[in-house]
Amino acid sequence: MKLAKFLIPVVAAGGLTAGAFYWMNRGSAHRLNDLARETPQQAVLWVAAEMRDEQGAAKLSDEVQKLRQESAEVEQFAQQLEKRSGRKLDQLLKIYAASGFMAIYAGQGAGQLDKSADVLLECQLYDAGGAREMIKQKGWKEEAYAGQTLYTNGLSWCCVSDRVVMMGSSRHILERAVDAAGHKNTLDRDPQFQQALARLPGLSKSNGMAIYCDFGPCWSSLEKVGGQHVDAGTVAGLRTVPYLVGGLMKKQGSWLGQGFLVIDSKTNNSLAQALLKTPSSAAPLAAVVPEQWGCFQGFDLIYSLDLLVEMIRLVPRGRMGVGLGLAYLGLLPGGARDKAIRQAFSGDAAWTFDLDSALSAAQSGLARGRRPSLATGGNFGMVFGLKDVEAARKLLQPLPGQKVTLAGREGFLLSYQGSELCWMFLDRPASLIFSAGPKGQESLAKMVECAHGKAASLARRKEFSAFASSYGARSALFSYLEMSRLVDGLKGALDELADAPGRPLLKSLLSRQELLVPDRWSVQIEKDGLRVTNQGSAAVLGLGGAGLAAIASPNFTKARGRGRGRLIACKSNQKNIATALEMWSSDNGGRYPERLSQLLPGYLKTVPTCPAAGSDTYSGSYSKSTRPDQFNFCCQTGHPGQVPANYPQYQSDIGLIERP
Repeated sequence: MKLAKFLIPVVAAGGLTAGAFYWMNRGSAHRLNDLARETPQQAVLWVAAEMRDEQGAAKLSDEVQKLRQESAEVEQFAQQLEKRSGRKLDQLLKIYAASGFMAIYAGQGAGQLDKSADVLLECQLYDAGGAREMIKQKGWKEEAYAGQTLYTNGLSWCCVSDRVVMMGSSRHILERAVDAAGHKNTLDRDPQFQQALARLPGLSKSNGMAIYCDFGPCWSSLEKVGGQHVDAGTVAGLRTVPYLVGGLMKKQGSWLGQGFLVIDSKTNNSLAQALLKTPSSAAPLAAVVPEQWGCFQGFDLIYSLDLLVEMIRLVPRGRMGVGLGLAYLGLLPGGARDKAIRQAFSGDAAWTFDLDSALSAAQSGLARGRRPSLATGGNFGMVFGLKDVEAARKLLQPLPGQKVTLAGREGFLLSYQGSELCWMFLDRPASLIFSAGPKGQESLAKMVECAHGKAASLARRKEFSAFASSYGARSALFSYLEMSRLVDGLKGALDELADAPGRPLLKSLLSRQELLVPDRWSVQIEKDGLRVTNQGSAAVLGLGGAGLAAIASPNFTKARGRGRGRLIACKSNQKNIATALEMWSSDNGGRYPERLSQLLPGYLKTVPTCPAAGSDTYSGSYSKSTRPDQFNFCCQTGHPGQVPANYPQYQSDIGLIERP
């Protein structure tokens, strides 16, 4: 019996409560750092969720029962769980707690992800005896380690202690987990992990969710693979980004999502310098957006474009290509046109739209059984901040369109199939504003009235101004969305989809009061990294669901088995073959061999076998071409339940392609 079947209770406890992840926090007796104290060191990826203080067994049972009554889909899913586990769902919820983690390690401590990865899951228990009894009923082989009983079916490994159930893809990683449960070589003692948690004060002592990713093994694997898309410059740029940490916690009575991407500020690498460049905050442009529109997305356009150029330059071929492209457009750094643009435009920009009109158009389109077009859709706006209005006007001459007067000022209008595109220069705030939609002129006039103080702007909204004052400075991205209007619009759309599957469950989730809080995002540039901040409901719903789903997902329990682990091993095989092909090419004038067998024995000891098929599934699909010299091959049998036949694929000009 597959180990995944023992995770049925975890799926029930985690997946069915993802929508309830953002419940009120009362102060935590259990903390996320307690989970780090039970995690082995050197995790490449660590995702943890601690919700026992929010979702006790009794409360969780009530919530699940309510969902079962409201949704036929949930009821069917629950019945399947009960049938497969042989226990009622209420019994399962009394065994497994809403707390645990998933961690991924480089296989056998190799330090690189091109080796087969080890996967470890841990779930806290209310009833260790019940969990142990379920495993014993499956007849798994028993082995001993450090006074603990290990269970295995030959493919996966499991151990149940007095408090937790641990599941691993290999005996090696499970033994490390048993040692960590005794507080030996744990993640919380890792210096880099400690630095990461220090970036987000309060996270380790709270309930919620946490994620930590060490990019070092990823960059090492990429460096080893090499090829025409990776060289020393590529790896040097990537190594300026060592790790990422993020989490979700309660602060001052509301949920706060934060993340921090660390950047090496001591290097002169151009990618790091582009990431850490001080942006122009777009939050002040909200003074042009009507308050009732309820949507704002601000960013620094020049910062974004400069960063995009540096990201393209990470690829060897991209360095020449981006240079030629910028030269063709006359936008080489320091050139006349580049200087003119930077002298006229400040870089800050924003897009916005009338949320009510957009949702009304969407609902109307659904009622007619079709998608809304631009002509029948909502009204959209764009704002570009300016340093010098006259310089911008000269730079953009000649301006197309018909001259019109809007709100007492000169503007320009283009009409097409019932839609209006209008634009205008403003002196205060110094900006170039656009509006498009069926009522483009009317929308632009409203934006001008806001700029002149004759109508309320979004910048005056209490929630917007409070978030902007705290997180608007040095922000490369600043976002605000009025969730109450979005939820009302989605409810209206659901009314037009009376027979849609899952409608009752979705409507029940949309009735939660927690979703009515405005959703706010900011990406701030600090001296040594990028800080992402979210206040509101959308990110809580997404991160909470993703976090618990990752903990509960059976895909992570099948490593080196019939599922995800065999897929990981197959992808590792393909990367090893590709590396051997590149080495053969380097020794043979840039050409690739006619057959994979030519790689033996100098570059490969043998053509590897796909662990899912137990045979060589790669050689039959291998082909190569010249002018340009390229190759491609795939796993011809595929991985049922994971990816279809002829996937994963490896193409020399693209790399690994896992699925269609």
